[in-house]
Amino acid sequence: MGNILVTSYLIDINANGSVNYYKKLDKSATDFKIQPNGYYTYFDTRAEQYYMMNRRFEIVDSFYSRQFKTNNHELVVTEKGNYYLIADNTKRMDLTDIIPGGQEDAEVTANVIQGFDANKKLIFNWNGFDYYKLTDAAKDINLTAKVIDYIHTNSIEIDTDSNLIISSRNIDEITKIDRKTGKIFWRFGGKNNQFSFIDDPLNGFSHQHDVRRLKNGNILLFDNGNSHTPTVSRAVEYKLDEIKKEAKLVWEYRHSPEIFSAAMGSAQRMPNGNTLIGWGFNISFATNMYMVAATEVDSLGNVVFEMNLAALNYSYRVYHYDAKSASAGGGAVKTSAANESGSPEKINLTLYPNPFNPSTILKYNTPSSGPVTIKLYDALGREIKTLVDNSSEEGTHTLSVSGTELAGGIYFVRMQTKDAVKTVKAILLK
Repeated sequence: MGNILVTSYLIDINANGSVNYYKKLDKSATDFKIQPNGYYTYFDTRAEQYYMMNRRFEIVDSFYSRQFKTNNHELVVTEKGNYYLIADNTKRMDLTDIIPGGQEDAEVTANVIQGFDANKKLIFNWNGFDYYKLTDAAKDINLTAKVIDYIHTNSIEIDTDSNLIISSRNIDEITKIDRKTGKIFWRFGGKNNQFSFIDDPLNGFSHQHDVRRLKNGNILLFDNGNSHTPTVSRAVEYKLDEIKKEAKLVWEYRHSPEIFSAAMGSAQRMPNGNTLIGWGFNISFATNMYMVAATEVDSLGNVVFEMNLAALNYSYRVYHYDAKSASAGGGAVKTSAANESGSPEKINLTLYPNPFNPSTILKYNTPSSGPVTIKLYDALGREIKTLVDNSSEEGTHTLSVSGTELAGGIYFVRMQTKDAVKTVKAILLK
């Protein structure tokens, strides 16, 4: 949950509304959720990077773009450890010959979709400047301003065919792109819309967030509705015919009374068929003492759960997860009392002593022969050194790790095998 006054809280709430865990931050945070590998992740605006936490809310890893400023809207981590994030590429541009009234020295930002493997090697780099024109921006985006964010990508979805579906608020567009070549398969919504809307009383969406592909093949999204007349937000599901380029509205939910959320928001189809809607920046606080933060409805639109927040408080997104079987991303939550990291039980990684000074013994086991890498990272997720990078035989292995050349503080040791990841915290006392 983000708070517009400064303080932010990361909150895990059970079905009864009681708090399981929470973490107070002194800076705003976004995109707090459980990834398919069972870890919590969130974006820390002070550090300008994502942090990964175990079930005790202890930071075990970090994720960020090495080339551009990391964007705060979405991080997707797969069960294999690959991950995708959004980055911001800002250029100074002379727009006087492109935009009537355009600035001579405008700061223009396009979004970049970056993919990394489990070893944090860049494997995919898709730059919005190469695919979206400045004039693709929605009509309410001021292209004569000094600072221009004309795309504003806010969600990434790995499609069932492993390609990517992205949502871009400021061009009112959902785009499917080839994960290998970067080719655009189709454009849904906005000025370059290729689909006909069927049975949609609002004839489309605007400034949308949180686009997801459902198991039935449909597309679910949170339609902020900034361009609707009158403005209204809703969760909406479309059945796409990607050959005929038709988008048929098959389900929608609008709150009663209606809500307009100018930004943020989410829509998630739960395993039982209900839909959990996060209302984002719900501006109803202008006339009410509270804001509707989340609503769960069944397929007929009956409300089965609703959560309110005090006025001037809002939640970026709201997610449901099943602690035993499924997370918000649809994968297994592997965290347990015996295995805090979420990795399979068959690998183990320990340090003794820990805390230590000046050295400690690292002990790890490999369940089968194969490649193993073990790396040391600082508290900000920066790689310090590689401790192991070879093909190890099955069994238990040990090595001595020296901290004589390191500053005292918190570090993380991360082990990667062909099918598992394990991270432990190390404390060097000096």
